[in-house]
Amino acid sequence: MRAFRYNFRMDSRGIRIFLTFVLSGACLVRPALSRGATTTPSPDFDEPTTREEAADPQADEARRATIDITEPPPPRPRSPEERTEFFYPYRRAITARFGPTYATKAVDGQNNFTLIGALYTFPSQKLKSLEAGADLVSDGSGALHFAKRIEYSRSRFRPYVKYGGGVRVIPKEQLVSFIKIGNYQARGAVGFEQLVLLPQSLRLEFEATVSTEGAQAILTLGYLWGW
Repeated sequence: MRAFRYNFRMDSRGIRIFLTFVLSGACLVRPALSRGATTTPSPDFDEPTTREEAADPQADEARRATIDITEPPPPRPRSPEERTEFFYPYRRAITARFGPTYATKAVDGQNNFTLIGALYTFPSQKLKSLEAGADLVSDGSGALHFAKRIEYSRSRFRPYVKYGGGVRVIPKEQLVSFIKIGNYQARGAVGFEQLVLLPQSLRLEFEATVSTEGAQAILTLGYLWGW
């Protein structure tokens, strides 16, 4: 009986040892197998594919029929002045002029004289220019003058104003004319130029002079040549 119990104990101890080794090996092998096994994604062949909608000519025609195309307004009719707009191209000019002169101070018993002269307009890119001139008067005197001119147009009709100064030259006084204060004048004028045929224009000007010796009113008609 004792021998049976001893053998049973030995057998059960061996069985436990055997089971311990088996379970330990299984625990070691299972994580390695779990790490080595990878899953591969599989495509979903059941997913429906999208197709582009085929163009429908009738639908396109109906869509175009709903679009309201606005026609542009007709061009504004131009007036005769706009159609004949002209730009005067010249920047310099020479003018020959003549006309009557009235002086407040009588010379040899008369106040009315005749003037002839020439003007030179210096070139300028703007509507402001400089002008120099020389005149001879029928009483035997003359004048040298210089003015700044302001123009209001570069078309066929060109009104302007100008202002400046001058000196009256009396031959019998010779160089004393440039020393005598009474011979110096303040001058101002208004006028216009009218194109006749390129590069020729007519010029009408009214000018006034003031000095300590008196005043003058001058009306001249001129012929202008531009270039």
